Amino acid sequence: MAYTLAPHISFGFVGADAVVLDIAADRYLRLGKAETDTLRALTEGEWSDNTPAAFERLSRRGIIVSGSGPIAPVVAAPVIASVVETISFSRATCEPGVLEILTARMMAARWMDFAGLSRTMARWRALRTRAGPFDPAEPSSLADLVRAFQQGMRYYPSKRRCVQDSLALMTCLWRRHFDADVYFGVRLDPFAAHCWVQSGGLLLTDPAAVVAEFSPVFRL
Repeated sequence: MAYTLAPHISFGFVGADAVVLDIAADRYLRLGKAETDTLRALTEGEWSDNTPAAFERLSRRGIIVSGSGPIAPVVAAPVIASVVETISFSRATCEPGVLEILTARMMAARWMDFAGLSRTMARWRALRTRAGPFDPAEPSSLADLVRAFQQGMRYYPSKRRCVQDSLALMTCLWRRHFDADVYFGVRLDPFAAHCWVQSGGLLLTDPAAVVAEFSPVFRL
């Protein structure tokens, strides 16, 4: 029988561990050694039934299901530079404007509050499909957009949140036919999670040192 990841599951390897993000349940799962080794074997196409108990646990927890399809960890391109640190800004008038930024941020917050993580991710995937095809973006153009976004967010009345901020930035990018990826990442011992936006090796939302602490487990 063939197996694949459940549609609501993504994962990444964090050192010797595997961490799963269950989008439907909005929770992270750190797998045990036997389950991690089994998932790694499935990823590498070297599965055998030497650890049937671990395989059964992955199936029972809804991480893998019968079917065909790739079983692959989420991997981000190595960060080459961060626009908030190293890319110079132009002196041109910056867009988007404050109203567009705040509207995008409020929409992201509303979806997360009332629709939850799974439906919000599905919504943003649909928005991305509708926004394409995308144009190549120069680093300086992305830097200008990020600067305008950060300036506009100074007027947002609520606490900054990395997921909602990232989704709002993506909305502003897509309206200009630029694309990027949203990553959810984790670190262990102590556990923490973070979300950021990256275009290839160019980081759009954080200093490089911040994201270096996290290993990706989900990509939008």
